[in-house]
Amino acid sequence: MLEVGPGIWAVRGGSFPSNSYICATVTSGEALLVDVGLDPVPIETALQTLGLRPTHVFCTHGHFDHIGSASVFQERYGTPVHLHPADVKIARTNNFMLMAMKLEERIRLPALTPTEDGATFAFGQTTLRYRLTPGHTPGSCVIEWGSHLFTGDTLFAEGVGLSKLPGEDPTRLRESIRSLWDDLDRYTLLPGHGRGGAGTAIKRDNARLRAFIGQRSDAGTSPIHV
Repeated sequence: MLEVGPGIWAVRGGSFPSNSYICATVTSGEALLVDVGLDPVPIETALQTLGLRPTHVFCTHGHFDHIGSASVFQERYGTPVHLHPADVKIARTNNFMLMAMKLEERIRLPALTPTEDGATFAFGQTTLRYRLTPGHTPGSCVIEWGSHLFTGDTLFAEGVGLSKLPGEDPTRLRESIRSLWDDLDRYTLLPGHGRGGAGTAIKRDNARLRAFIGQRSDAGTSPIHV
């Protein structure tokens, strides 16, 4: 568990590591979860250490390493699990994907709350907002939380998240990243894998990303680590 922002912690674990995030809300003892990976144990351990209880699970997209343990938290805490409806089909095929990738884990699909582009959820003075960014999957979204942006597999601090998985569309991904580009300076970016950092630094330093969307690459310093 690593604190990556005020009241925001990153948790990584499992046989297919990905970043899961815990965000404390204004209500004492409550939190929301963003992208819960295959292994619920480190997330639950972190929640207990922090003295927090999740009230919602928000998923950037439907792949198993971002929604894999959502049913565990739904059954344990009664949390709604939010996902863009365009990714429900992908969520339903996760066990087939796990078998194809020769991973032993299998998941149970939670009851899903379809959450459309532009949907907002108010938690005190902080509003969480979904923004549709198709490409990695048809229903991939980035999730705004104050000055932080959870980017899932749409946008990484290093490289470009092209995985050649079913449903991926590089042209749409390029368009989605371009649609975000001018806004990124306002955020700290927290991706689904690897490190994150200030949007300004990532825009400047990620040469592969700049090349992918047709931006000139400039030298600079490295983004902060998550």
